[in-house]
Amino acid sequence: MRIPAGTGKACAWFLAAALCALALGPCLAQVGAGDPRRTSIYVPDPTNEGSWDGTWMYQSVAMKMALWMRTRKGVTEFKLRYESLQRGNAFETDWNGDASYYASEYPATFQMHRTQGDANRIEGTWFWESQSGSTLRVEKGKFRLFRALDGRTMVFRFEDFELSTSRRGQPYRSAIPPVWTFVKVSKRLALWDELPF
Repeated sequence: MRIPAGTGKACAWFLAAALCALALGPCLAQVGAGDPRRTSIYVPDPTNEGSWDGTWMYQSVAMKMALWMRTRKGVTEFKLRYESLQRGNAFETDWNGDASYYASEYPATFQMHRTQGDANRIEGTWFWESQSGSTLRVEKGKFRLFRALDGRTMVFRFEDFELSTSRRGQPYRSAIPPVWTFVKVSKRLALWDELPF
C-alpha cells in the first residue's frame, strides 16, 4: 500500500489512536448505552486470580490514591492514601482505615472499614466528612472490592453511596456511585514516593 507524500504523520497518529482504542476499548465509558442521556461504564467480571497483598494505585485527573493491603491472621487489612489534584486535600489512614486531618484549616474525618470478605471479595463502609468555609461535605456508602482480569486489576465499586454538601448556599445531594479501577504495582508494601504516578 502506498501512502501519499506528506501524510506520514497523519497516518502514524491515526494508527496510534486506533491501537489505543483497541487496547483501552473495554475500559472506556460507553455513551448512550440503552439511554442516550446516561453514560454506562464497563466493569470487568470478578476473578479468583492473584492475591490482595501488595500495593495498589489509582489515578485520575482529580486525584491519586494508593491502597496498601496485607493479610494478618487470615484477615485482609488495608491502608489508604488520598491526594487531591484540584484542592489541597490529602490524608493517609492507619491500618484500621481511620484518618483525622485538617483540610483548609478545618478538621476532617475519614473512615474506610472492612465489614466482611474472603480471599477474593471484600465489603466495607466508607465515611468522609470535611469542611471548606461554611460548606460541610459528607460522603458515606458501602463498597465492594474484587480483583478482575489477570488478578492485577482491582475494582472498587460502591453498592450504596451518598454525597451531601451545598452549592452556592443550596443543599446538594448526589447518589451517583463512583467506580474506581486500581492496578497492582507491587507485591510488597511500596512507599508512596516509589509509585509511578
